[in-house]
Amino acid sequence: MRNHGVNAMNIAGQLVSSADTESLQNDMTHYFVSLNQVETLEFDKIIISGSFPLKYGRTYRSLTSTCIDCETEVMDASDLEKDLFSKVETNDYYTTVLKIKGLEHLPVGFYYFSEYMEDPSTMGHPVAMQRFYSDTNIFLLWSYGNSVDIKEPTVMELVIKTIEAIGGEVEHVILQRALCIFLMLAAKLESELQGSRNTYYVGGLMAFELTERNSSYAMALICKNFAYRNDFPIFPYTKNRRELGELPEVQFPNLPTLNSYLTHWGTHPITQNRALYTWINEEGTPVCQRTYGELYFNSSCIAHKLLTSQKPVIKPGDKVLLIYVPGLDFIDAFFGCLRAKVIPVPILPPDPMQRNGQALIRIENVAKSCNIVAILSTVAYHSAVRAGSLKNLISLTEKNGKSSARWPNLPWLHTGTWVKNSKSMILEHLDKQCEPQPGDICFLQFTSGSTSDAKGVMITHGGLIHNVKFMRTRYKSTSRTTLVSWLPQYHDMGLIGGLFTSLVSGGSAVLFSPMTFIKKPLLWLETISKYQATHSAGPNFAFELLIQRLESDKDKLQNLDLSSLTFLMVAAEPVRQKTMKRFIELTSPFGLSEKVMAPGYGLAENCVFVSCAFGEGKPIIVDWQGRICCGYVNHKDADVDIRIVDPETCEELQEDGKEGEIWISSPSAGIGYWGREELSQKTFRNELHNHPGRSYTRTGDLGRIIDQKLFITGRIKDLIIVAGRNIYSADVEKTVETSSEFLRPGCCAVIGVPEEILSAKGISTPDGSDQVGLVVIAEVRDGKPVSKDLIEKIKTRVVEEHGVNVASVKLIKPRTISKTTSGKIKRFECVKQFTDETLNLVPQGSKTILTKKSLLRPFTTGAWGEEKRPGTQQVRSILAPRKRISKNEIVEFLKGLISEQTGIPINDISVTDNLTSYGIDSIELANFSKDLLSKSQPQLSSNLPNIPEAESDSTEFIVEVSKSRQFGIHVLQLLALIYVSIMLISPAYLSITSYLNFILSASKWIDGFPWLNYLISLTFAPLAWILCIASTCICISLFGSSFLGPNYALTSEISIYSMDFVKWWALYKAQEISSKILAIHLRGTVLLNYWFEMLGARIGSSVLLDTVDITDPSMVSIGDEVVISEGVLVQSHEVKNGILSFHPIRIGKCSSIGPYAVIQKGSVIGEGVEVQALRKVGQDQHVFKPAKLNNDNKKCYVQVSSLAAVIAYFLYIWFSKQPPSPQHFTFVCICGAFHWIPFTIFTYATMFSEVSSNPIIFAISFTSAYLLHGFILIILTTAFTRLLKTCQKKTQFKTQLQCQMITSCHLRCAKLLSGTEAFCIYLRLLGAKIGKHCSIRAINRVSNPELMSIGDGVHLGDFSCVITGFHSSSGYVSGEVEVQDNSVIGSQSLILPGSLVQKNVILGALSVAPMNSTLQEGGVYIGSQSQVVIRNSVKNAYDEGIEEMDMVSKKRVGNLAAALHKNDSQKVTLTRTWYQTFSALFTQPLLQTVLPHMVLGLAVFAPLNCVVYLKSAKNLPIYWLLPLFWIHSGALAALACVIAKWILAGKKKAGEAVPIWSQRITLDSTWQAIRTLVGDYFMDMTSGSFWFVLWMKLMGAKVDMEHAVYVDSMGALLNPEMVKIERGGCVGREALLFGHVYEGEGGMVKFGEIKIGEYGFAGSRAVAMPGVQIESEGNLSALSLAMKEEIIRSR
Repeated sequence: MRNHGVNAMNIAGQLVSSADTESLQNDMTHYFVSLNQVETLEFDKIIISGSFPLKYGRTYRSLTSTCIDCETEVMDASDLEKDLFSKVETNDYYTTVLKIKGLEHLPVGFYYFSEYMEDPSTMGHPVAMQRFYSDTNIFLLWSYGNSVDIKEPTVMELVIKTIEAIGGEVEHVILQRALCIFLMLAAKLESELQGSRNTYYVGGLMAFELTERNSSYAMALICKNFAYRNDFPIFPYTKNRRELGELPEVQFPNLPTLNSYLTHWGTHPITQNRALYTWINEEGTPVCQRTYGELYFNSSCIAHKLLTSQKPVIKPGDKVLLIYVPGLDFIDAFFGCLRAKVIPVPILPPDPMQRNGQALIRIENVAKSCNIVAILSTVAYHSAVRAGSLKNLISLTEKNGKSSARWPNLPWLHTGTWVKNSKSMILEHLDKQCEPQPGDICFLQFTSGSTSDAKGVMITHGGLIHNVKFMRTRYKSTSRTTLVSWLPQYHDMGLIGGLFTSLVSGGSAVLFSPMTFIKKPLLWLETISKYQATHSAGPNFAFELLIQRLESDKDKLQNLDLSSLTFLMVAAEPVRQKTMKRFIELTSPFGLSEKVMAPGYGLAENCVFVSCAFGEGKPIIVDWQGRICCGYVNHKDADVDIRIVDPETCEELQEDGKEGEIWISSPSAGIGYWGREELSQKTFRNELHNHPGRSYTRTGDLGRIIDQKLFITGRIKDLIIVAGRNIYSADVEKTVETSSEFLRPGCCAVIGVPEEILSAKGISTPDGSDQVGLVVIAEVRDGKPVSKDLIEKIKTRVVEEHGVNVASVKLIKPRTISKTTSGKIKRFECVKQFTDETLNLVPQGSKTILTKKSLLRPFTTGAWGEEKRPGTQQVRSILAPRKRISKNEIVEFLKGLISEQTGIPINDISVTDNLTSYGIDSIELANFSKDLLSKSQPQLSSNLPNIPEAESDSTEFIVEVSKSRQFGIHVLQLLALIYVSIMLISPAYLSITSYLNFILSASKWIDGFPWLNYLISLTFAPLAWILCIASTCICISLFGSSFLGPNYALTSEISIYSMDFVKWWALYKAQEISSKILAIHLRGTVLLNYWFEMLGARIGSSVLLDTVDITDPSMVSIGDEVVISEGVLVQSHEVKNGILSFHPIRIGKCSSIGPYAVIQKGSVIGEGVEVQALRKVGQDQHVFKPAKLNNDNKKCYVQVSSLAAVIAYFLYIWFSKQPPSPQHFTFVCICGAFHWIPFTIFTYATMFSEVSSNPIIFAISFTSAYLLHGFILIILTTAFTRLLKTCQKKTQFKTQLQCQMITSCHLRCAKLLSGTEAFCIYLRLLGAKIGKHCSIRAINRVSNPELMSIGDGVHLGDFSCVITGFHSSSGYVSGEVEVQDNSVIGSQSLILPGSLVQKNVILGALSVAPMNSTLQEGGVYIGSQSQVVIRNSVKNAYDEGIEEMDMVSKKRVGNLAAALHKNDSQKVTLTRTWYQTFSALFTQPLLQTVLPHMVLGLAVFAPLNCVVYLKSAKNLPIYWLLPLFWIHSGALAALACVIAKWILAGKKKAGEAVPIWSQRITLDSTWQAIRTLVGDYFMDMTSGSFWFVLWMKLMGAKVDMEHAVYVDSMGALLNPEMVKIERGGCVGREALLFGHVYEGEGGMVKFGEIKIGEYGFAGSRAVAMPGVQIESEGNLSALSLAMKEEIIRSR
């Protein structure tokens, strides 16, 4: 069945004919259908169609009544159904279609027979006739019958007579159709009857005139109440009575104790390896498990440790506290105590960081009253307690009047450590111990009573096992039982009713934390569905939470299946009728039957369980007061005898329905309260005169028995239950009385008032509080007017002491509170007076009483008004610059929010207190973040705009600049280079000298142990590198940002021929170079955040930065919890038309920026936005979207390079037979640690006083050292990464460790192997699967190579990126990447995790293979924002997405498609000959590593000799010489690169094509390696200056040197002679000007010229392919692609 053509809906059920149905019987919850006296079916729901023979009511206009005796009815109708159906008037309605001759003269139209319409005696005659078409003689006639004597034959006869009477002749009867239409019922049927007793009505009963409306209504009704969105039914509507039965070869044994059941199941061959307890986390993922055998072993281990403990000595019968956070460690400890016959005392674990609180006070009282000898817990919790104690000790915010509870001075025993350290223990002696006697104490169960009156119920082994077996019988639990529970383990319902029942039954249980339930209530139902649980239980407030979430998240729960449940208990607090009814309504579509609901009753004094309304097939029964039946009473039941007793006379009330105190007699009862003999006598040892010899327990609960059904009506004790918590009036009254001297002692009442009464008085209660609010009524001493401060003080004290909010405080005049004659407060009378407003109130200065605001937003009405809904308005404040928010401002904001929520004055809120101490309970705390978000941030939300980027024109003219000024700027740029060199070299020099001084000092300390000197040198070398990073950041911050940075607020545009530009450029280069060589090793750590904060960025908390490409940090603002992934460029400036312009960038909190995206100047990214990979946010573009995010930003960093250098050194001295030198060893260590060649040379110049006199030998030595070091570094990196892979458990630490090692190796040496077979081997060593004949160019470093699979003949273009994992809003995302045979990945394209590129695919430049996508075989794909298939050989069609493109993009795609031949997209091969393979494997790698270092060594030789000479001979300070040396050597290296270019690469011609494996390409790749190394050494620092353009010119680029040409990218030098830039042309950061392209079968490289016209612009990371022309003032915006031979015109 399809509902409105949207989703297929399947319906499980059975069609039963009314003819076969003898009777329908309903028991309020199910229907029993009897068929032909043969079969009886049971159904949850039933649908009655309009043709069902309901024999009530009468027929319209019938002369005789058609009402038949109700005894002949098939259906067992309710009184409501009988009443409504008796009023039904049935229209027996006939439509007749005839072919008539003789009436051709009648025109088309409608005709009435008025003589038959009003006279009942003419029943059966037609009342109307219609002719539809003039060219036919077909007529329709309508008549009424009476369903008795006027039916089809009579109606037909009368119709024919009527036609003859008007002159017609019936030639043929085409159709006669009888319809029953039921009038006057539809409205009442829908509002009162539909769905009642699980019965639904469709068809004629709804009185729809049209068949289409009947059909539509019926379909909608069925889809709403019966359908679900699965291919197959998940549960049948036909009920089958299910008995779980036992597992094969398993029989339930009758054993005397809980421990004996553990021994039995833990050693049983069928169950010992079966999971008993499974613990899941917030995501529903299992994180821990115990089988029966494991629990048996763990408990035996703990028992052994307890009995052999010496500090303290623990003997059987001693008592120990069990203080555990929710988890399976508690269960191990509890059963360990049982096996050792030690008495466990489970108790609520307090918040270890909280100074005081009720839980800690309780622990202190329990420890004193029970003579506790030790505390059993975990190391983690104990450590937290120690930390909390230390915090509280040094805290200066202790408040007067607060309790001073302290942890008891007892030894802590860590049971988890015992279990972990136990390998093989001899535990047989424990099994030989005799079983405890039934009357022995098993454990102490402290009731949830008054804090000052904590009572420990002594639960015996016999009583406990009886109660568990009793529950097992009532619950129908077996070894096939699967329980789901989140109830607290220290609570009787969670401990005995959940954990113990599962174990004794031999079943299994899935458990999770109560706090997890509070945060994610629906996880309860999802877990039941996932594990097909059979049993579960919870208190009433838990079902209230479920109802709220089910109503708000109903669209997310289509796949729930609750049909497996056979038992669902509601207990532990009063069960509300409204709650149960609504819960059943919401969950019945998921297969939950009302029949499995089990309202129950129990108390700790009887272990836990007393009764439940389950097991007798009866519906949920409600009395006249709306109270739900909680059990069935059978006085002959040996398990429990329930009596209603007058609490005053202690006589049983025999009258049915009489209210009294509930007394119970059961073998499950405790034997008393520990140390409270008098109270035990009154509670547990009572007798009834008419039942002598039986001992009864007084429950303190009020109830009544009606028709053997138990109803709980209230409490004798003054107990108020708020959100599942027991609040005792006496405790709160004591707090109120001591809160102020103005209150009269003993004259205060704390009462619980229903929500309805409070709401009527305008007083709100928190959501989730179970509709009860706390009201304080207190007498004032002198009856004079009081201020509101007294009321607020009372509320504050109650919140602080009890963690609960007071809804209202009423201060009354002295001696007016209602009391008994004995002086006790009559609280029930106080409730009545409060309700009736008859309290004698004292005057107040203001009658307004502040009440706590709800932290929970209504789920059903929505959290936002329509006018404030996210997306309906934009908040301008985010567009304005924001000042940095200080810690104090955040603290004050949070305090203000708490004050607003609780009504507590802001000055009384301490930053060291727990939120719960201010009345923010667990339910509200779980939703606090949502409220905090709405209060702290404007609601900025919209989707990423899908509009073309508006290109900004900074200044559209260039001012002519004199040559002298140009020359002056060029000189200033040279001076700026010196200044930048000083800023970068000084910290390195400081680090090197500090390290050398330390090593020198250490060598004196360890004189006599020379080997220690070597070890210290190796160990501390990385610290020198870390010191260099930190000192460089500080140096740039002090001497760069403050001195060189322009005033961005006053100056938004600067001419490139100005002093301000030179200063900005110097700062920009210093930040860029330092980030690339230093900060890159901090990626993903909080240290990178500190780095950019030192440079001026405003970065929020919990930000994860995985990129170093952030320009102008002082103009960047990043909100809290932002994730910026690998390779993202955040650029706050732009140089265009000779003008440098700035605009700040703001990234809203909880945003996520995908890999290699570009965020341009002026971008405002709203809160929670996710910018996808390789996308850009344009200039002055605001991007908003609803928030979502959380991430982890911890990472690690290690040094392997130093170790590689040390190994290389030892190999050198071994081969050369030279003795080891501490000086040389120290130099090697620091060179290995410092990852940049200039720093290595600076170290040499600092440490040594001579250089080889032969430049060739120096260059060879220099090259050999780097070659050997790189080779060893690759081996070590691959070895360590493979070692990490062998570890079974993959952690975040190991993943980040591997990533850092690969990064270091890639930057140090591997990137020079680009394009060679050696690089493929390197990737294979790291775990990647690389095929034959691959061409892998200058790709990124791959963080998880083992996830990368590259097929044969694949070409990965220059600067393409294979992303196997990256940080996102969902955490660290990783997945396998596969590129199959003969595919081509274009330049700067991205392949994201999980993507599959099939054979013969071409992915264009600047395009993305999306996550988890498949690029189909033979296809050609382009695009990053949306994939477009240009041609797909499999489908042989073009992508429909092309039709949606704008005309410019469509033209580009069309040109590319037109240029594609069939073979271009289907077959590309990179097959090599054997000698080409040999060259790619050996010759080319050697050339690409040896020659670049040789060239650099030769260039460095002369300047280095000069520096060493001046240092040694002239005693000039080395730190002043190093900057000049760097610039001098860098210039020589640049010239050497120019010479190498013309020698190795030569001059290429436009249109020329060369095979990719040819010698020319090999030599060109060698020169590219030289260019890369020289750029890394120095020339990168010159980009954006005149000197960089001069370098381009020397290498063949056609650049206008006399006018403002700006090039800020080494990517402009890929083929210098193919680049032409005219006056005013600008090339942005990391833009790629490809003078070559890979194309054609056989792997050809084709060259073409790229031209940038006057004032033309290529933005940051733009890609221009061969033949591209950017015309005058043309604009190729950032991260844009200009395809081959494309022309970019000006606007």
